[in-house]
Amino acid sequence: MKTESKFVQGKRVRHANAVSSHVTPSNFPSASTDLEKLNANDLKGLRHDVEQGIGNGVVADSQIQEYFRFLDKIDGAIEKRNTRAGELQRRAQGAPSINTVGLGDNTNNLSKRFSISKAINAASMGHQQDGAE
Repeated sequence: MKTESKFVQGKRVRHANAVSSHVTPSNFPSASTDLEKLNANDLKGLRHDVEQGIGNGVVADSQIQEYFRFLDKIDGAIEKRNTRAGELQRRAQGAPSINTVGLGDNTNNLSKRFSISKAINAASMGHQQDGAE
């Protein structure tokens, strides 16, 4: 009598000591997916999908260790993204604000030599920008 694994109520079930013939579906995320191209939300979604796949038995028994290592890689990538985001936020708080006073078509500071109208006109005609423009 040949016993095979079956899906019952969304989870794979097989008899004890039965050889599993189940393979991971081709539409399931690969354990070799490049994580560098994914943003934080995509990484969290991928982690959820892989964790659900392991829990429901979608992942083949022969690949379960590979997918557990893949979960660890995903967690590391998420932590790296969070650390980088925190560092950028910390830097932004200490960065000076930009002072735009003196730009425009009035007669103060840089604007004595600068005209936005002249800059736009020269750019639209393809002329070389000169001076403050």
